[in-house]
Parts: sequence; C-alpha cells; structure tokens
Amino acid sequence: MIQNTFCHFPGISTTMERELWSDGITSWADLRQRPHPRLTPARLKSLDGRITQSLDRLQSADPVYFAGLLASREHWRLLREFRHAIAYLDIETTGLGGPGDHITTIALYDGRRMSAAANSRLTRLHFPTSIIQPERLPAPTASQPGMSDSRRKSGG
Repeated sequence: MIQNTFCHFPGISTTMERELWSDGITSWADLRQRPHPRLTPARLKSLDGRITQSLDRLQSADPVYFAGLLASREHWRLLREFRHAIAYLDIETTGLGGPGDHITTIALYDGRRMSAAANSRLTRLHFPTSIIQPERLPAPTASQPGMSDSRRKSGG
C-alpha cells in the first residue's frame, strides 16, 4: 500500500491523491512514467526526489520515516509493508474524559496476533514485553472498574 500512497509527499493531499488514482496514477512508478497534468515540471522534479527517498526508506525498512510524514489517521497504510516492525494499539473509553469515564476495551495487533481485553479483564491484560513495557504505563485511575484500592494506591 505504501507505494500507492502520495499523501506523504509535501503538498499532496488525500484529495489530490484520489485524483491521481482516478487518472490511473496508482503508484510511485506510475507517477514517474506518466506525469499528471496538474503537476508542474518543477513539482515533478521535486516529487521524483521524494520518490527516490521513499524507495530508499522502504528498502531499508524504515516505518518511522513514513509515520513522520503521514497524518496519524493514515498510518494504516504502513501495515502491509511494515507488519513485522509496528504495532497498532486501540483504546476505547466510555466518553471524552469526564470524571465517570473509563477504559472499556484495549486491543493490540503486533503484526502477528491480536490481543484484546474488555471491561474488568483489563487489569489482567498482558502484552508481550517486546511490544510494550508495563512499567512505563501510567498509573491506573480510580475510574477504572475492577481495580482494587490497594492496586490503585500502588500504581498497578
């Protein structure tokens, strides 16, 4: 998917990306072979350099490079090529941070398997330490269900 992505290039929005796709330019190679009429020669030259840099970063398996250039809502595009090097974490809550809100579900996909827990099972959720280090997580709050007062006071 990443070689079909253009929105990590400066000045290419997801709207422009969709326009490129609808005009048959669906990969970096396509853009090099068939320049789009809305892109000036100077812009195409700049994009050619960005394509070369992107190919180099893809070859060296560098998801951080692409993650830094993509909007966070577009990070899903990294999954196919970098499945072995990234993890997706999803945390669902009951609201937007009010005093009664709490975490309801946590899910983690590490490129190989999915781990998830819901409601009171959250206190027993264990992810591989290669993915996340529990001692670096914030201390639980009083609004988390299923947690004893002694665990709350000790931070875990």
